[in-house]
Amino acid sequence: MNHGANVGRAILHSGTVGAALTGGLNGARGMAVSLDVGMHPEEFHWDAAAAAAMRLLPGLQSAPERTVINVNAPNSATTRGFSEASLAPFGIVQTTMAEAEEHYIRLAVEELPNTPEEGSDAALLADGWVTVTGIDAIMSRPFAVEGLSDVGRIGAD
Repeated sequence: MNHGANVGRAILHSGTVGAALTGGLNGARGMAVSLDVGMHPEEFHWDAAAAAAMRLLPGLQSAPERTVINVNAPNSATTRGFSEASLAPFGIVQTTMAEAEEHYIRLAVEELPNTPEEGSDAALLADGWVTVTGIDAIMSRPFAVEGLSDVGRIGAD
């Protein structure tokens, strides 16, 4: 279970989600589970998130092979229930450049100031729901490279 929410299109950068998607790519079913602890939690309700995952497990087991879901639970002893959710355009945190010198940059993570898109995983999670989003693995797509068969000669001129 992940320490911190994995919401929005930022889930692409999550190792928790990546592990579930890898299972899906290999014919298994996968569930990425995260507890939304926020930036400075005073307590952790891991048991509530685990209970939510256990409630979802029978449905996942009966789903077609390669089904992968992303689950986010509020850091609360009680929730409003389960809600299917779309991915928010962004995650709930962002990385910003805090300092830059010649040989390094320092990044900082901070909460986004905006209100999440209605119906998205970020908005529903903030409203106390356990969010469930079906996700697909990233797949390749054709990209034409006709006329570029001289790969060995790039930069040789």
